[in-house]
Amino acid sequence: MAKRKPGGLDEVVVTMSTVRELLDNQKKEFTGLMELQERNFKSFIETVTVTTNRRLDDLIREVQDVKGSLQHSEIGGAKIAFQQQEERITGIESKIAQLRSNTDKNSHILRLFVIGQDEKTTTLMICKDATVDQLFRRVRHAQGNKLPLTMMRIFYRARQLQYGCGVYLSDYHVPNESSLEVFPGQVGE
Repeated sequence: MAKRKPGGLDEVVVTMSTVRELLDNQKKEFTGLMELQERNFKSFIETVTVTTNRRLDDLIREVQDVKGSLQHSEIGGAKIAFQQQEERITGIESKIAQLRSNTDKNSHILRLFVIGQDEKTTTLMICKDATVDQLFRRVRHAQGNKLPLTMMRIFYRARQLQYGCGVYLSDYHVPNESSLEVFPGQVGE
């Protein structure tokens, strides 16, 4: 690499093959670093996904526990406890909806406009795969309505949504940003 000149000074001569070799070595190192960074990023994303799924599972279990305790509650002081449990369920469902929206930016969330009997419109966020019963609870909570759920009537495009039948919003083909109308039901309906 170094050659001696007749004047006694050393001059460094670098050949093109040496430069290519150095560049190839540098390219290999950068490629290795990029692969390591990619593996670390995938691991991070996987950890975040697993953690979020665990939180969702915990919330779902909590909702199921609350629903189970509602089914076994006693009649005596059950009305107040029932209302408290429903508010708790509504809060948990809101948390689930919020977590899902944070996880997958609004792809599972419907924004619905609920028009009450007083013509007041309330905006409601709910999961696309929610049941009609969940919608009834959310509407009642959002509007501060104390009417029993079985006495509420909710309509979408002049079609009444049925409470207590185990059906989903998707069964009624309710799209995002739809308007729903809420009316009190009549005794004996």
